[in-house]
Amino acid sequence: MDIQCIAGFGPIGPDAGTTHRFWSQDLGIPFDELAPDYFHAQDLDGARVFGLWPLAQAAEATFGSTEWPADLPVPQAWIELEMASPEQVGEGLEALRGRGHRILVDAHVEPWGQTTGRLLTPEGLLLGLSYMPSFHPDDALIGDDGTDTTSGTDTTSGTAASTSTGTAVGDGPQTAEPAPAAASSAAGPAPAAASSASSPAPSSPRQRIAMLARYEEQIRSGAKLQTIRVDGPFATGPADIVLLGAGADGADLLLPVEVTCVRRTSVGELTDADAQADGYPALPPFLDALRTHMPELSDSDVLDVVTYRLGD
Repeated sequence: MDIQCIAGFGPIGPDAGTTHRFWSQDLGIPFDELAPDYFHAQDLDGARVFGLWPLAQAAEATFGSTEWPADLPVPQAWIELEMASPEQVGEGLEALRGRGHRILVDAHVEPWGQTTGRLLTPEGLLLGLSYMPSFHPDDALIGDDGTDTTSGTDTTSGTAASTSTGTAVGDGPQTAEPAPAAASSAAGPAPAAASSASSPAPSSPRQRIAMLARYEEQIRSGAKLQTIRVDGPFATGPADIVLLGAGADGADLLLPVEVTCVRRTSVGELTDADAQADGYPALPPFLDALRTHMPELSDSDVLDVVTYRLGD
């Protein structure tokens, strides 16, 4: 395994208020609240992230439930080790499994583009092997068609595949979820008829757009045909929407789509029409959702407004 750095570290506490008071008030570390009860000390040197993660959110991100399993030790802290590539996340987890360690959640791609999987260390730390594209700006390879063909992990088969996941920053009506718990691979399976209508993993590179499983019905019905992304580039043409955990046995589900329009615009130029196309009644709650996912966004930051239609 080629571990690049400690990608993140922070205590996991069953009482978010007590944890925050100790680290923020008693020790004097300044934190930003990125989502309810989820705090980052973004200016603290020494690790890419120092985050306070409530136990309920750690459990939901790992097991799909806010209750930590009674048969497992309750972790007091989490740590992520940054890998050199998305493929090495799955390879590293398999190597650890081969040495007798129990893997709690296998390698999967989160909606914000991070590849990760988790286990408990012998000391009871919640350990993640991860690959965060924004930590590796030199790894992106832009193809002739303008799409990002950075190598990623095909979570439907466990093998490497080319991806362009992007980061969704406003998918869904007024229920923007905090990043740490948004994409558990334990989401419920899709109906059998829906699963059989989806395509297998493509053999050639295609753009991929990761979304949460709960958007499947909106996408299939045509109610949601747009997504706002921040780490393209994207291009018109064939793509796959990756519905995380929506397939049989919690596997990811691929929906073939055709990207019909990619509009580059700044945050400050977004309109009520953009908000309504993404399921929000007006611009203000839409912008609130964007900044819940990406609190550092400024009005001058550029986004991709990606419009698509379901493929045949």
